[in-house]
This record gives sequence, C-alpha cells and structure tokens, in this order.
Amino acid sequence: LGYSAVQGTTGRDDNSEAFDTHPSCRGDFLDRAAQPALNTVVAGDAVPMKFKLATNRGLDILAAGSPYSRLVDCDTLRTVNPDGSITPRPTPVAAVNPGGSRMSVNANGQYNYPWKTDPAWAGTCREFVLTLDTGFQHRAYFRFTD
Repeated sequence: LGYSAVQGTTGRDDNSEAFDTHPSCRGDFLDRAAQPALNTVVAGDAVPMKFKLATNRGLDILAAGSPYSRLVDCDTLRTVNPDGSITPRPTPVAAVNPGGSRMSVNANGQYNYPWKTDPAWAGTCREFVLTLDTGFQHRAYFRFTD
C-alpha cells in the first residue's frame, strides 16, 4: 500500500494500489532526470547512481535487499511482469556492480553506486530503487536502448 494508494468504496474491486513512498521519504539521484521522467541508457552499460547525504556515513548504509530494479511499463511506470500481466508483482532484481567495483563515498557525503545493467533489457523500462537503512529511498526510471 503505497502513499498514493486509494481505498475506494466498501466494494472489493475499486481500490487503486500504489508502491510509492511518502514524498518526504524519497529523493532523486544526482545527474539523473527527476522521477517520474525517464533516463535513457544503453542496455548493458554501467550506470553511476549518485546521491548525497548530509555527511559521510560510511558504506554500511543500505537496507537489506537494496538496491534493486524492476520492470515497469514505459508509459505508466507501473510495475509489470515480463509477460505483461500486472499481478502478481514481479520479484525485484538485485542490482549488481560491474567487475570488481562497489559503492563509494567521498568526504563530503556524495555516494556513487555503479549499477551494471543487463543487455537483455534493451527496449524495456525499469525503476531503480536504492533504500537506505533509515527507510529513505532514492528512485529513478530508465528506458533501455540497444
């Protein structure tokens, strides 16, 4: 039940689900188009996902299972399964780093998570979600090309 979910009436089938977080608990990445805009990248490339915190908190700051990406409809940005169905929701795909790289941080609290995308994602769109151990989320949406 996301922030923008709507209960509807007392009927069972008039609810509108959502998976977004409260606006005060989410932020955008540096050097990326702000949500809900789509960033275009080549599928298979490494994408630097940069964000800033007030201070350098070290590298042990991610929530369990973070970061991840999931397939979304390019027009609505709703999560979808590869077969096109809306439910059940697809399992998020754990983000991986290219080669031997890993997340880094500078003295001013600017973080960089290098995200290795999959060449098979060409022609699709995905949401990238990085959740901190505080529950704060950074999100961005991507359209993948060949």
